[in-house]
Amino acid sequence: MAAATHRARPGPAFRHLRRGGPTGGRKPGWHAPCTGSGVVMEATHASGRSSPPRSVRELMRREFITVSPEDSLLEAHQLMRMAHLRHLVVVRDGLLAGILSYRDVQEQALAQLETHRDADRMALLAAVAVADAMTDPPYFVTPETPLADAAIRLHHLRLGCLPAVEVRPEGARLVGLITESDLILAAYEMFSEASHVG
Repeated sequence: MAAATHRARPGPAFRHLRRGGPTGGRKPGWHAPCTGSGVVMEATHASGRSSPPRSVRELMRREFITVSPEDSLLEAHQLMRMAHLRHLVVVRDGLLAGILSYRDVQEQALAQLETHRDADRMALLAAVAVADAMTDPPYFVTPETPLADAAIRLHHLRLGCLPAVEVRPEGARLVGLITESDLILAAYEMFSEASHVG
């Protein structure tokens, strides 16, 4: 279903991490629920499926770290390093605003250093907002998007993840995230189950 993958209109961002401190009181890389106002971490996926997953809804993460367009690139960079992430979803009031990749941060840092050669790299990142470096509008899928379509889009666009959203009158409300790692793991599980049956 070609129309299942879209580009979001600007809209965007949870401001603070929940449950105390920059890691939400958890080990970096493990995320808490994406509800209310707050950023959080990485979800577990359903196990023991009786049949292979077919849609994004069955495989998507429902808990993950997000940042705000107003956060600094330094804050985003620190989160990425601490939680070993290559990308962050950018949201405001639960609406998808953009995607920030590690490459985006590095390119912005290099651009700033070219104009401020004697400046401290960290100070430059602290002075730049996430909104100035993120991909906006980002590509996204819906929970009903077939996994095959999501995999093709990730491959063709060379993306590491796709936010899953529910399209509402106020904008694209973030409900999940699917990554290339999720799809690779699902493919491996399907292959493993098929080889055991064979």
